[in-house]
Amino acid sequence: MSEDEREAIRLAGDFRSRIQRWLDQREIQGPLIALPCVGIDGKPNVEARTGGRIARTLAMGLGERSHPPPPSTWRT
Repeated sequence: MSEDEREAIRLAGDFRSRIQRWLDQREIQGPLIALPCVGIDGKPNVEARTGGRIARTLAMGLGERSHPPPPSTWRT
């Protein structure tokens, strides 16, 4: 397994746990799948699949923060 594949797995796990924690705080339940993959450019990626209710909740929740987190906190 390549380092990019391992990073995609770590990234998918982190993504899923953070989103799940956010949903749990709002007492929202439903399907949430985070699939690790490596993009055509060779970079780690995550594909997310959710039900409609969670997708709407996430879309509405994006407006809750007035400023995005600083790029120094992003993992690539």
